[in-house]
Formats: sequence, structure tokens, C-alpha cells
Amino acid sequence: MGDRHNPRRCGPDWRPFRQTPGIALCLLALQGICGAAEAPATPCPAIETRISRIAAIDDRLEILLADGTKLRLYGVEPPASAEGARVSADLRAWLGDHDLGTEFLSTTVDRWGRRVARVFPTAENRGGIALSVAEALIDAGQARVRLEPGPVACLSKLLFLENKARAEEAGLWADPANAPIPASRREAFAERGGQYVIVEGRVTGVGETATRLYLNFGPIRTVDFSVTMTKATIKALTGFGVDPRALTGVRMRVRGVLDLRFGPQIEIVHPAAIELMK
Repeated sequence: MGDRHNPRRCGPDWRPFRQTPGIALCLLALQGICGAAEAPATPCPAIETRISRIAAIDDRLEILLADGTKLRLYGVEPPASAEGARVSADLRAWLGDHDLGTEFLSTTVDRWGRRVARVFPTAENRGGIALSVAEALIDAGQARVRLEPGPVACLSKLLFLENKARAEEAGLWADPANAPIPASRREAFAERGGQYVIVEGRVTGVGETATRLYLNFGPIRTVDFSVTMTKATIKALTGFGVDPRALTGVRMRVRGVLDLRFGPQIEIVHPAAIELMK
């Protein structure tokens, strides 16, 4: 999967990540059609900022700081275990034991003792790269975007970079097994239950109950792929100017954990899980 002639696709050589200055971002990531507006300089204000020294990076790309603080990179879905060790080794080689600029986005730790943070290389080891560590990983195709609570704008640049890396078949996107699953391929879902997946297809119909709305991607419920959402998610999407009840015929990309109990489906809990496509 590594291409030694493309620094965006290989191990030790992905240190010189490509900078992306002045990119046109789609702040409403779910629309999937970007305008000319730039992302706000600080779309997700940090709760605390400090300079920290790295002690270790594990195969899930979690960073242990010298003071004992454990970090989870905001917006990063780590690669599968087989790739995680390689990506972790490459990341350690790039960052070395230098200091990091750390922006904490939470005051508390999760049940694994981690704090969520954005992490930035300092000037001495960034190699001229103006991206955060998470942005650099995703730009190089070494990880996928993880949906996080909070404003869609917090994830818009990461989604932009992921879409670009996928279009260029960078990193993990060079493997067809990682490509988005076509919604029409019923058989492709059988072995993916419980996995984080990306699915692309056209909505063929919309259904609704007292508590949920369903976007159907085929004629047979419980057999064809579908997307479900609660009333709260419907309200959130409507707040962005997207009426979920009017999406019949629309092509979209959705992401989340695949549930097979009632047919292949993903429950949408974050607006950024849906990207409308041209």
C-alpha cells in the first residue's frame, strides 16, 4: 500500500506533508459542496493550551505526555491494528521527542483516562507543515475522520482533507477494501456489522414513525441499506437548512457504525455524518 514515490502514501517519508493554504472549506460539511469561505481561525476554542513533551505514542495513535497525561487526537479514527503499529512508528519518527503544542478540548478524562486534544508540532519538527497532527494524518490517508460531539465546523477541515486523500487514493484509500461501500451492494454489508464504515448511494425513499425518520437506499426495508435518525437529529439537520424529509433522489455519503440487527443501517447522531454529493 505504500508508494515510495509519493510522500503522502508512505511511512517514514510522509513527514513532508503537503500544506494546504487558502483551501476553500465547506463549513457546513454535510452539504458536500464547498463554497469559497475560509474556516474560522478558531472554530473550536480550546479549554486549555500548553506546550507538552511526548513520552510515547501507541498503536491507536494515543499520545502519552511526559507529565502522565494521555491524549486522544480529536477527530481521528485510528487505523486498524495491522496498520496502527506502522503509522504509530512513522508518527514517532516524525515528532521525535520534541515538544508539542497541545490544545485540550475537554476538562475531564474518558473511561480510558484520556483527554481529547488537538496537537501541533512545534517549529523545530514540523518541517514547514502548518497542519495539526490530526490534519496531517488524515491528509496523508493514514487515518479516517472520527465524528465528535460539537459544531460541524470543528470537523469541516478534517472531512475536506479526508475527501481529498480518498480522491487521490492516498494511504489507506489505496486499498479497495477501505473504499466507501456502494449502498446498492447488499452482499457487501454481511461481514461489516459493528464496524465503522462509509457508505455512498442515492436515497430511494423516506419513511417516518413517531420517533424516527428513515432514509431508504433500496426498495426492501431490512434487506437494503438505510439510515435512521431521531427527532433531535432531524432538528439539527433542519437547522443547517437541510430537510431530511426531502432527500429522496439525493446522492449522499454517510458514515458510522454499521448495525445489522434490522437490516444494514447506520444511525445518524451527528450532522457531519451526512455529506450531500453532486
